[in-house]
Formats: sequence, structure tokens, C-alpha cells
Amino acid sequence: MRAEGLRFMSTSHGQGEFAGFWHFENRSNATEPADGSQG
Repeated sequence: MRAEGLRFMSTSHGQGEFAGFWHFENRSNATEPADGSQG
């Protein structure tokens, strides 16, 4: 798991939003910006 994912999961957004973020990560990891800010 990438650091951005861990950071996002530790916020108050909760597991529901993290699940969507993680799906996006798995789908688009190869094309995301260098800073990962699209999540």
C-alpha cells in the first residue's frame, strides 16, 4: 500500500471513502500525477 493510501485511511473520511480511493488507486496507479493529489 502506498503512503498516500495510508494517510487517507487515517483521516476522518473513514473506510467507505477509502474503499473508493483504493479502487481508484488500483485502477489508475500508472497514470496518476507525481504528487498523487487526484485522490
